[in-house]
Amino acid sequence: MPKPLPVLVLHTVLASVLVLAAFLAPDLHAQSVSDPTSGWQTISIPDTATFQIPASMEAQIGLGGGLINLPAEPGSKPNLANLCAAVLPKGADLGTDQGQFLFDTLAWGDEVPAAVFTGPSPTADASLQKLDADLRRDRESKIKTTRSMGLAAELKTWAGTNITKVDGFNAVATAFTHTLGTSPPVLVREIRIPNGDRTHLITISYPSDQADRWLTDLVKIFQSLKLIRH
Repeated sequence: MPKPLPVLVLHTVLASVLVLAAFLAPDLHAQSVSDPTSGWQTISIPDTATFQIPASMEAQIGLGGGLINLPAEPGSKPNLANLCAAVLPKGADLGTDQGQFLFDTLAWGDEVPAAVFTGPSPTADASLQKLDADLRRDRESKIKTTRSMGLAAELKTWAGTNITKVDGFNAVATAFTHTLGTSPPVLVREIRIPNGDRTHLITISYPSDQADRWLTDLVKIFQSLKLIRH
């Protein structure tokens, strides 16, 4: 008969499960995390959004995970690529070995089909399932591209896509974990928020072995987000 796990090991395992469950929950706004402290800084993306960040992190406006500083055509609508931000530890660059909060503004508003939000109905369910399959296929393609560059990468888990609300906006949230090289798995949560002629993409991520360091602050940043409707 196998020996029972020591109490310390049980507590560690339970803590890891609870952290993962909180991170993968459909609505991070519903998590019971206290409001940001008075020492947090308010970041403003012009005509787009505001959010708060702790003193240990900094926001780089115009730098996101998707479009990055693409030139605007004469007479075109505002350069959506500049309506992005990367919240990183002070002095750090984009990477998978730390916690980070990316806010992208994508130049199309139909990435998430409107039918997804017409449920509960068979049409909404089918649209959500197709969207989830498309997002997973896209992620697997990116993993394949990374491998073709000679880097070890793997999509470890896929928790699926769910409907949620962000600051009163309909949104969909997708959660997964992936690895790059020999580093620990990275937990990633992507939230897509249709907003008129654009889609906001929020990416929250951190290494699975650094939840105690990053999860609380990243959830607070997300909870402080206020969007301007277009």
